[in-house]
Amino acid sequence: MNRSYATFSVKGGTEPLIGYTDGMFQLLLLACKTPIVEVTPPQPVILSLSVEAVPEDANIVVNGIADDGDQVWSQLSPGEYDIAISRTGFATANSTINIDATDAENGIVTVRLELEPENMPLHFSFTPADTAWVLTTSNGETQTGSEAFSGEVPSGLTTVTATKEGMNPLEWSHFIDAPVSHNWWLDPAGQVLHRINQFQSGPHPKGLTISSGENPRIWVSLLAGPPSVESYDLLTAEQTSTLSIGVNGAVEVLLSDNEERVFASQMETAAAYEIDAETGALLRTFPSKSAWSKMMVLSPDGSLLYLSNWSGNDISEINLETGETQRKLRSTTTPRGMFITPDGQYLYIAGFGNGILERIGIQSGARETLFDNGGALRHIVADYDNGRMYISDMRKGVIWLHDIEAKTTTVLARTDANPNTIDLSPDGQLLFVSCRGVNNRESYYKPGPQWGSVLVFDAMTGEQLDAIVAGNQPTALDVSPDGRYLAYSDYLDNTINVFAIPDTQTLREAGGGRSSTYKAELRK
Repeated sequence: MNRSYATFSVKGGTEPLIGYTDGMFQLLLLACKTPIVEVTPPQPVILSLSVEAVPEDANIVVNGIADDGDQVWSQLSPGEYDIAISRTGFATANSTINIDATDAENGIVTVRLELEPENMPLHFSFTPADTAWVLTTSNGETQTGSEAFSGEVPSGLTTVTATKEGMNPLEWSHFIDAPVSHNWWLDPAGQVLHRINQFQSGPHPKGLTISSGENPRIWVSLLAGPPSVESYDLLTAEQTSTLSIGVNGAVEVLLSDNEERVFASQMETAAAYEIDAETGALLRTFPSKSAWSKMMVLSPDGSLLYLSNWSGNDISEINLETGETQRKLRSTTTPRGMFITPDGQYLYIAGFGNGILERIGIQSGARETLFDNGGALRHIVADYDNGRMYISDMRKGVIWLHDIEAKTTTVLARTDANPNTIDLSPDGQLLFVSCRGVNNRESYYKPGPQWGSVLVFDAMTGEQLDAIVAGNQPTALDVSPDGRYLAYSDYLDNTINVFAIPDTQTLREAGGGRSSTYKAELRK
């Protein structure tokens, strides 16, 4: 038998192919490895868990992992998960859930859990007292009444509406999650500014200023003190500090730009005082080296304090690093209000005794009379970027508008009797004016025949936008740095009044508020 052997190479193979022939047939023998079959294992199921809580701002924890803000937990396998939901004012909910792909939509399993509200004490009342109200609690139940309410309501969104003839209706909606006690004031019909607080202060609050921040404070100078300076929480009326400076009161108060210091002036000692704003403690005394000191302004860099001296007819320049009065600038008679330009070059002075508006060059001390009308100029505020300065005139009963560049002065608006303290809104569009009213014939230390008023004007046009019938001799006045609040004092009543200020557009579109009706209520 003839046999022939050959070795062949097969493309793609890994072992030799051996073949031979024998007679009429061929026999091929193939020696190779068993082929490898790759099997893809099943992919694991990956899910996301979305937890919707009621209330929606509740704290959510899933298997010990807190919510990072989107209320979704990703890269989860099917199985059981422990969920804990908590929020102040509600009972904590703990739940174990089983998530499965069959419950998912686009890979997300959604779970909604609602917390059980706890009951919270609620007390409210109104001024005037006989006001009709409707209370709607978070579960949709309603109660009505006209007397003060005290009771418990379930946590959640709670609404109180109040109505009284001749007054603006009031609606309050609040998410209650802690005890609430509140007194609301209803405003006379048509009034745009809304009273939110009124409280007693020390004797004869002459000046005040409002701090910035979420919890603003009102600093008050008390002319008939001691105490000389007090501070209060604007929203709660809680007294936060009180300070006596010797046996006398204080005239004005001023906050430093960083609000770390408060400055108070005192007439009897002819001095200014530096107070720690956090503690209310007295830090330093700055003698003016003059007489009967009143108004204060700070230089733009905060290094100098300027103090107007009513009887000294001059301005003290106090170096706040050394604490010394380093210079006195001669001024017009009985200087009261002041304004310093942002570049620190000029100091404007309101002359109370002769109605002169004066500009003093701070470096040179050179004096320039800009306006002389024989009035009694008291207070100055300015929108310097737009070249506008506003001055109250107690004798003439007007607000003067001074064009800073042109050096011209015109009447912006006529006011009620004895306009004194004024202030601008932060946007420079609104001007607020406190008017003491007609003086008592015997002495202005006694209540006069009229209530005072607080007026709001469009600072651009002089149009009166609203009016508040105030108490006896409203004097101190300030707008908060954010423009949300107005505070003023009733000097002879020893009260501080706080109002919420709507936005400028709302005031302009309110048809003058009570401007056309309030005067009938001024006479006592």
